Amino acid sequence: MVIPVEICHAAYARPVLEHLSKYFAQTTFLTFRKKLFADLSEDTLLLLGEGKGNRQGPAQFRWSDLASAGALDEDAVAIWGIPREFLCPAVRRGRSLAGVLFTKQDWRDGLKNGESGYLLRILRNQQLPAGLRNYLAHGEARGVSKTFKCRTRSPWFSVPHVYKPDAFLTYMSGHVPRLVANAAGAVAPNSLHILRLHQGVSMSSNGLAAVWQTSLSALSAEIEGHALGGGMLKLEPTEAENVLIACPDFVASKFADLATEMNALGRKNSASSLEDLGNVEILQNGLGLTSRDCEILSTAAAQLRSRRMGRSAA
Repeated sequence: MVIPVEICHAAYARPVLEHLSKYFAQTTFLTFRKKLFADLSEDTLLLLGEGKGNRQGPAQFRWSDLASAGALDEDAVAIWGIPREFLCPAVRRGRSLAGVLFTKQDWRDGLKNGESGYLLRILRNQQLPAGLRNYLAHGEARGVSKTFKCRTRSPWFSVPHVYKPDAFLTYMSGHVPRLVANAAGAVAPNSLHILRLHQGVSMSSNGLAAVWQTSLSALSAEIEGHALGGGMLKLEPTEAENVLIACPDFVASKFADLATEMNALGRKNSASSLEDLGNVEILQNGLGLTSRDCEILSTAAAQLRSRRMGRSAA
């Protein structure tokens, strides 16, 4: 639970502590030197109750002070002694992606605010060290193995179909779907689409991210996807496969330079400028479309987007 930090010192919190001592074998308070919720005037901490109904002897209370919420990722790894070969850097969701290139530095920065973390990657029949076995036993004691996803696996802790994709595509999007090259070598949950280039294809992941940034792809995504009640655009895998992208005959260095320029522009939260750049470089200079052609594509995409998002206010 997220609770006010006053539980640690206020006199009126004593009955709460006594209640916790009766119901849990161990209670842990996690405090953070960087506030959990920057916009709240109230300072908070995380309360973790473990071993409900299994207390033997006096109740135990722990306290751990961390730099930020993101430090829970590294903290758990250190506490349980989990070897690095069992860990995959992971990104959590679409809003974790900045620009058109997701880099190792982006992943490290995400650890500070909980947007990045690790996926525990254990193959079937793999020999497990003591620390990892203890960590899994801890999960079983907390009932993790009985949750829906885990209880359908064999063994419950082995996550199937884990890939380090070439790029990520947002599954549900507000303004426009975003396609970002995976320069960090990270994995992702099913809240993001993962894209893998066919072996031998001439297009690079940077190039794929660059050619997505046009009004042609924006319009095609609006047509192929479907709107949800809140105005979000959802792209199922089969819908995403049908989105059109322009593929000009550029050399690899051209794509690399363009992706770098787009990445810098996209990190300034300038979606329209990013699309304008894509229209000029990809559609006009690459395919020979006119500025009027691009204007028609852009207007059509904007109209469908406005109609979709307008429904959420109705």
